[in-house]
Amino acid sequence: MANGFHQKPGIGCNEPFSPVVKHSPIRLVLGLAVSKKGHVRLLDIQNAFLRGYLTEEVYLKQTAGFIDKQYLRHVYKLQHSVYGLKQAPRAWFQIFSDFLLQLGFQESKCDYSLFVFNQRGV
Repeated sequence: MANGFHQKPGIGCNEPFSPVVKHSPIRLVLGLAVSKKGHVRLLDIQNAFLRGYLTEEVYLKQTAGFIDKQYLRHVYKLQHSVYGLKQAPRAWFQIFSDFLLQLGFQESKCDYSLFVFNQRGV
């Protein structure tokens, strides 16, 4: 686990990212589903921020249990996000949204965390 609170803004991280859907698109989708007699399925994922690819260079000190005694002053260069890293939510969300787009979902223009799959073509 990374100590994300040790990261400094502008050095390896940008703005915090929290992929949370807003209330207005939810009301819109529910209203459309009711008027068209459609079905709505909700997917809520918590703490699934593992295996996201990092777009910037992030280094991590050797942690207890993973210390190489020959190279005590060396650090790890991360290729994937780890829990606690400020980049983890954004990196994971990018992989998740790319996967949904490959399945045929469309990303909402008003809310980046809302994806719609139109099976009937309506």
